[in-house]
Order: sequence, then structure tokens, then C-alpha cells
Amino acid sequence: MLFQYSIILYCAIRMYFEMESKVQILSPSLRNLHRQFFKTLVLQVATPTVTLFAPVTVLIYLPLFDLQLDLPFGISTSALAFYPALDAIIVMYVVHDYREAMKNIFNKIIKGVHKWANTSDAVERPTATIRSPEVLN
Repeated sequence: MLFQYSIILYCAIRMYFEMESKVQILSPSLRNLHRQFFKTLVLQVATPTVTLFAPVTVLIYLPLFDLQLDLPFGISTSALAFYPALDAIIVMYVVHDYREAMKNIFNKIIKGVHKWANTSDAVERPTATIRSPEVLN
């Protein structure tokens, strides 16, 4: 894994410096967008290390060292299922345009729910009245 991560680190640094020289000809908004996508790429490369490889590495090497630990491995193994969602969350959080679009979508949903809740409380509900038999006669 050390060899793989050294290649990733080398490529990321080289790509950063080459991107900085080529991005200078772009407009400031495109330059900012390229930087956001670069940050997204770096985070998407680092995320599997934390959510996938670290828990699995611990699980693999614990029996090798004959350690008797009582660790909550359910939490760490649930990170394996959480990883696919993190990819999309990273993109939506780092890229400003996507983040603003998600805020607008959530605001519309919240306003719709709030409007629905307020109008449903204001509507009077018919109530059934029970009449005694004397009144009916």
C-alpha cells in the first residue's frame, strides 16, 4: 500500500503544479472550479483509505499479533457500506455550484413541508356529534 500511495502522492503533486501553470489562462470562475474539482479528487482518493482500508487492515492484522481486544468492529465495518455515499457527498460539499443547488432543493422541500404543515392545521375537521335518544324523538 505504501508503494501505491507514493504513486498517488507523486501524481497528485505533479498534477497540481501542471494544473496551476495551465489554469492561469482561464477566467477566475473557471480557475476556481478547477481548484474545487482538484480538491474533490484528492478527497475522493483519501476517503477509501479511512473508510475501507483502515478498518480492513486492523481486522486482518489483529490475529497476526495475537491481540485480544474488545473493539466495536460493527462501527468500523459499517464504514464499508457508508463509502459509496461519501463519494457523492464530497462532490456536493466541495463544489460550490453543487452545494448551492442542494441548498436550494432542501430549502424548497422544507418550505413545502412547512407550508403543508401550516395549512393542514388551519383546516377545520368535522366532528361527529352524538345525540341522545330524547332529542331525536
